[in-house]
Amino acid sequence: MSLVIWYTVMGLGMAGLIWAAKKKKKTLNDKAYATGFCVVIVFSSIMVLVSFFSDPEQERAIDNANQFEKAKLFKIAEFVNKKYAGKDVVILVRQDMLPSENSDFVRLDPVKTLKKMLNKDVTVKDTIIMAPPTEEEVAAMGGDPDMMLSFEMSLSAPFYNKKFAECRALAPAAIIDLAGLPMGETCRDLRIWRWGRKDPRIILPEVNDIGLCFEPVDLMNGILDSVIVVRNDRKFNFMDDAAPKDLEEAFNMLYVFVTKDNLVQLAKERTITIMEPLD
Repeated sequence: MSLVIWYTVMGLGMAGLIWAAKKKKKTLNDKAYATGFCVVIVFSSIMVLVSFFSDPEQERAIDNANQFEKAKLFKIAEFVNKKYAGKDVVILVRQDMLPSENSDFVRLDPVKTLKKMLNKDVTVKDTIIMAPPTEEEVAAMGGDPDMMLSFEMSLSAPFYNKKFAECRALAPAAIIDLAGLPMGETCRDLRIWRWGRKDPRIILPEVNDIGLCFEPVDLMNGILDSVIVVRNDRKFNFMDDAAPKDLEEAFNMLYVFVTKDNLVQLAKERTITIMEPLD
């Protein structure tokens, strides 16, 4: 039943309970009626909560988000399987991207899903999980534990530098960076932009535009091996539309897989946006 119906049932139950309570002469039947009305109120209250949290539009949006996330992982795995066969990779992921009992929205485990999609000749050397830093870690990175939230610090360049260094120490051929990059100007403070040819390549997930966090040259010189970019011509309503079941079709509906080989052409076609002109 809809929320309106359950609210109506609850209202009738409350009206019945008030009627039973106002009767001057109470009988055993009146007490039974009052008990019955209480049961109706409790049951309808539960159903209101169930109906609210199982809203079809919300469920559709969550299902769509998880399907598109799976589509991105599918394309990353396709790229890694082709380019890094026989090599080691490391996965970097934020803790809040993993399913937990405290979140109803994250239902797809990106690490487990990606590992299933990778071929056996690609070795995942380790998975580095970016949990929010402790107060001691915040202080060690130059932050003030009394003023800066650990979650805020976890979005900063110093924390990303620490985690990238952990990945680099494992000497993989590539880092599959599901955690993305820090937002804003702090992104240019990442040490990865000064990495050399012998350092791991970075495989990035979704970004809206190239040029805000990193520059086209970072793709052209190979520091970033690939990045998934949101298409300019995307047309999809997460609340009303249903994501295609075919992962290739789902991916192409919203994204484009960008490497140094197709960057210039995609920019010329205006499929993607580059905030700064190519050199």
